[in-house]
Amino acid sequence: MVDKLLIRAYSVGVGDCIHVTIPKARKDGADFHILIDCGTRGKGAVLKLAVDHLKTNLPEVDGKRRLDLLLVSHEHEDHIKGFDPDWFKDVKIENLWMSVAMNRKHPQAKFKHKLHDDLALAMRSIAARNLSLSPELQDIVSRYSIGNDGAVTALTDTLPKQNKIDPLDVHAGLPATKLKPKPLAGAAFEVFGPQENIDYYYLGEDAGDQRAVAVRVVRA
Repeated sequence: MVDKLLIRAYSVGVGDCIHVTIPKARKDGADFHILIDCGTRGKGAVLKLAVDHLKTNLPEVDGKRRLDLLLVSHEHEDHIKGFDPDWFKDVKIENLWMSVAMNRKHPQAKFKHKLHDDLALAMRSIAARNLSLSPELQDIVSRYSIGNDGAVTALTDTLPKQNKIDPLDVHAGLPATKLKPKPLAGAAFEVFGPQENIDYYYLGEDAGDQRAVAVRVVRA
């Protein structure tokens, strides 16, 4: 257990893998563990090291390590590359939140997904030619790696089935009753981005700068 809010940002190169521990925030008095993203632009080996270390800090329950909440901000490889279902077979994920922008059935995200798919096709075509690219273009191409498809499938299908949970599409304005996982008692969540109307939020003239999931944790 910890006695203060603990935020551990793993060194994974260009990418995010963040473990947040809220002390004594579960109804049973135990710490509440959150993993925010697991990705990198580099080699996956650094993510495997991070996931292995994460497990040592998670409580063991019924032969698995318990992760109270997995929060996925968006679907670029520097945020999702590490979601290999095999790495998480011995982890019990109790709640999974993803940006509503990742939901391909969301009626207010049709144009966003079409734009994303068109860009992915173009960037993968460029990558297949093995051209000498500027660092800036290499960066753009890498964001639409075909490996992202496997990670998205893991997050939307494989991991939910492994843990018998339904992902929650998160957006600003969701009521507290939906944002509060059942075991959480000592804190509350507030989501202030993205907006539910994804097409306007991403593509509208006044979309602003916040594109991924933005969550604030408030101690009760």
